[in-house]
Amino acid sequence: MRRLTVYAVETLMFLAVALVLSACGQTRSTQPDRTAQDYVIWADDFASRWDDALAVAEVTGRGALAGPVSDLQALRREASAYQSNNVAVMDIHSSLITATDAAVNGFLSFMAEESDQTVNVYMAKYADYLNTWAVGYVLLTQTEE
Repeated sequence: MRRLTVYAVETLMFLAVALVLSACGQTRSTQPDRTAQDYVIWADDFASRWDDALAVAEVTGRGALAGPVSDLQALRREASAYQSNNVAVMDIHSSLITATDAAVNGFLSFMAEESDQTVNVYMAKYADYLNTWAVGYVLLTQTEE
């Protein structure tokens, strides 16, 4: 119990120092200053590479999916690593991350010979979130004109 109390006090002290420093303007955002146009450029390239990798995975037999799924996982990690201090961009981008997670999980479920229902749930989630992302992406491209 004492250990938990010491941890709680240390955590509160850390948060207090962080709050004071941020109030003084001494901290800086660790997220890059990327515009919506920067995101559109990145997303165009990403979507092209994702579509190519997805097309390969979709025609690959279950036993040979390890390579194509690994490629999708690498792209998913790239998407997850994308950062911007633009709130609208990151709101839209969160749908892309969720979509790529669902697609990868769907393929992994298929490889593990889980039920068709499980695989279909992941792929339906992928389609839903990809559609949400696409609508947001289109809105971003229209606001940048």
